[in-house]
Amino acid sequence: VALAETASASRRADAPVAARDEASLERIWREIAAHAGDGQRILVTSATSGHAAHLGALALMRTAARHGGKVCLVDLVGPEHELAELVDAEDMPGLSDLLAGRAGFAQVICRDHASRGHIVVAGSEPLTPDTLDGDDLDAVLDALDLTYDHLFVDMGLIAAGDGAAALG
Repeated sequence: VALAETASASRRADAPVAARDEASLERIWREIAAHAGDGQRILVTSATSGHAAHLGALALMRTAARHGGKVCLVDLVGPEHELAELVDAEDMPGLSDLLAGRAGFAQVICRDHASRGHIVVAGSEPLTPDTLDGDDLDAVLDALDLTYDHLFVDMGLIAAGDGAAALG
């Protein structure tokens, strides 16, 4: 289901979601919740733009949080994209800092200001294919799986076969 982006609201993650989009999000979340057990990773991507993936992942995570789930969104795209900017966490350490040992879990997990969900931004360094293929990333995601009911993974703009299978 595609979520519509208006020109004025497309850059603001806390902008009101149109009623049609809200209904779509609710329907998508009900479908996911019906089939996903606790600890499931939910990968969010877009075939059109990284921005659409960021907005979709954030909106879906917020919808899940409204339903009472303990949820976390992890940005696997990197600092050149704007999820950290969308959630006012540009100065926070993130996943790359955790993987490099410069920060711990407590420093990289931030509370979403618009929901009860948590977010791990990409961090201060680029997330390279080598970084994303490592055992350390698996350990981090496994720990988050144990902590949260649902883990949303923002994959940004992705082509078929770009590595999503490694995270499933």
